[in-house]
Amino acid sequence: MYGRKISNQRILEEGEIGVPPAARPLIAELNRYRNEGEHREHAEVGASLGERGRVTLSNVHFETGRSDLTPDSEPALNDAVATLKGHPDWRIRVEGFTDNRGSKEVNEKLSSDRADAVANWLADHGVDRDRLSSKGYGDRRPVASNSTPEGRTKNRRVELVRVQG
Repeated sequence: MYGRKISNQRILEEGEIGVPPAARPLIAELNRYRNEGEHREHAEVGASLGERGRVTLSNVHFETGRSDLTPDSEPALNDAVATLKGHPDWRIRVEGFTDNRGSKEVNEKLSSDRADAVANWLADHGVDRDRLSSKGYGDRRPVASNSTPEGRTKNRRVELVRVQG
């Protein structure tokens, strides 16, 4: 399925190996059975947007070096859709960020493409497109050190921001 011999450990390491298209339906189905604790984390989208005007979608992921959303992103995105449908007066900017690996130009484009992908997903799932905008910031505004794998993972993120207007 992966086109080459690969160990189970590498398949299971998050972000190491992209999900092949043939496995996406299975991943999407398995994601429907996520545990309650993860669902509670996503349920805080509305509270964060309401109180702080900003939320990081911590469980939204992309294929490595691409703007294709991975199937495991669906629960977080569904919760964002539910929140935004519940607040039709909110205008939202989707902001994309990368770590500092790669050139500035590549990171700017990748973060912009990823923000667009999330905005398009939200619109495709019922959020009025006129309420959404998107912007990529590349590796600007890191939230952690880019000198560790954990820090780089935190810096590769998508945020929703309430905007006036």
